[in-house]
Amino acid sequence: MNLVKDKIFYHLDTKNFFEPGKSYSIGEKHNPFFAFYERFVPGVMTISNKPNDLMHEMMKYIRERIYEDERLKINPALPSRLKCLWVLPEEHLAERLQYWTGQLNSRKLVKLSCSGNVHRADQRFLLTQPFNFPMQRYMSHKYWSGEMMDEINQTANEEILFTGEIKVLEIMPINL
Repeated sequence: MNLVKDKIFYHLDTKNFFEPGKSYSIGEKHNPFFAFYERFVPGVMTISNKPNDLMHEMMKYIRERIYEDERLKINPALPSRLKCLWVLPEEHLAERLQYWTGQLNSRKLVKLSCSGNVHRADQRFLLTQPFNFPMQRYMSHKYWSGEMMDEINQTANEEILFTGEIKVLEIMPINL
């Protein structure tokens, strides 16, 4: 975990949540990714009727709970995946945008001034495949250690979790 003060980061906004000039506190409530699972109402909200899609969502939920449990054991001061904001640093921004906009289908980039906690991890440790819990816990230890799997695509596969205070400096369209 690293502490940052007024550090510039970027966020791919998929929920139209942020407004220029406003400040937000990140880490007190569930982020939109995990809030979906907290608010899910069968029959009202749908995931998909396809068994594979439903199984994938359930595996993601189980993975996130395991990673959160392990984070609390390893270092509870690290930003929680359940309540964090995923951010991108200025370094290699174009390369990171190329990868993450394809993953998230976002076309808005939010420039932020951030003060708080940052954790850098390799998202390749976040497997969403059916395997045993000991393997999930092992992968979560690698993730929370900040270890990078290898040098190949390291920049694209680094994900950065942030909790703390942000100020929205600018919202820009992404034109790749």
